[in-house]
Amino acid sequence: MINIVKNTIIGLIFIILTSIIMAWFLCFYNMFPIFGNILLGITILVLSYIIGSYISKELKTSNIIKEKEIKHIISEIKKKYPDLTIDFYYDPEEDFYIIWHNNHLLDSDDEFAIYISPLITHLHNKKFSNFVIGYDHEKTLELNKQNETQKE
Repeated sequence: MINIVKNTIIGLIFIILTSIIMAWFLCFYNMFPIFGNILLGITILVLSYIIGSYISKELKTSNIIKEKEIKHIISEIKKKYPDLTIDFYYDPEEDFYIIWHNNHLLDSDDEFAIYISPLITHLHNKKFSNFVIGYDHEKTLELNKQNETQKE
């Protein structure tokens, strides 16, 4: 809810600033048409850069917070299951965090489900829902290959 209000205020400020700048440019354009167009173009570029930087910073901060939360969840799971290999990665195409582990039996283990339920609820309470936790066969195969390579 806070983000909606914050984004609405930012949008309104942008609209007001744009209106003021456009009015100023229209006055300036009537006096000096070529310079008015150049100045308008430069101002639009600068405003676009400022807004883009702000949005990029917000997204980066949001992703850092999400990754911190995921690392916390992983550390909590490792406390109960110390032999489990568990990690995560982000899929930018799907805008999804995949928290994977290497034990296919845990996906059908009721004790594991009960243990991670409060951890998942914690993430949902933080308005973080673009993630999944589960066994990843491909990552497990990669891990096994790495372990075999290290043994040689």
